[in-house]
Amino acid sequence: MDTKMEIEQLAREIRELLSKLDTTFWEVHVEDRDMVNGTDRHDNIEWLFHGTRRLYYKICLFLELRGLNAYLEMFRSRYANAVYDRDDSLQGSMLRYSEYEPSMIILEEFRDFLSVFPDVRSREREKSTDRLRMILDNTRSILTQTNTQPENEAKVYNAVRWFIDVVYPSTRHGGSTRFQKKFTNYKPDILIPELQSAVEYKYVRSGKSFGTYLDQLKTDADSYTGDPDYKYFYAVVYFENSGELSPHGFNHGVTEKQFPDNWTVIAV
Repeated sequence: MDTKMEIEQLAREIRELLSKLDTTFWEVHVEDRDMVNGTDRHDNIEWLFHGTRRLYYKICLFLELRGLNAYLEMFRSRYANAVYDRDDSLQGSMLRYSEYEPSMIILEEFRDFLSVFPDVRSREREKSTDRLRMILDNTRSILTQTNTQPENEAKVYNAVRWFIDVVYPSTRHGGSTRFQKKFTNYKPDILIPELQSAVEYKYVRSGKSFGTYLDQLKTDADSYTGDPDYKYFYAVVYFENSGELSPHGFNHGVTEKQFPDNWTVIAV
């Protein structure tokens, strides 16, 4: 592998590892607030510690391959000891950028350090949407932790909306949109203006075919157009009986419906 390709691969690995560390730290922090039913807290903390050190090594190699010796020495002198100090490495703050968003300080400093490199600097929207996706994927855990009885669609999305609102303060329910057709004004279940995103839930009763609900979602996908404030859409299909969910069959059904590229369809 030539140097250019190695640099490109390292940049990709740095981005991916930064994102994974961010997400894991967030999960651990939220679990402290009894909002995520995680079972591997100790393992997550250990992975954060060792993963941060691995990220440090990758950044050092990235700088070395680019021949930025002065920048490399500056980076080493600042973090060579910190990545071996558990307390220093794992230090976090709820208030670094937003009172609602936990962050791992050393990762934010790494990100600031790398901000001069377009190929590795943080994609903030990707980071935020990954976090939203993680919340939606954990719908069942949120229902459990909030002692919500998921009797119907509204019970499900209201519990999740409350949690999303903690992370994204602009979250709205049933707010005004411009998803208007000739006879109908369409309103998604959850609106998140700061992410330009909307979320729609469907509740599949036990014994019912999910195909009907995918048809409804496809109708929604065709209808949620015309509002420039919302560009990204998430559909969450909640199965009353999780044992009836076949991931392969569900994914095949979603593929057949040919949802627009800006739609993400999730089954829980």
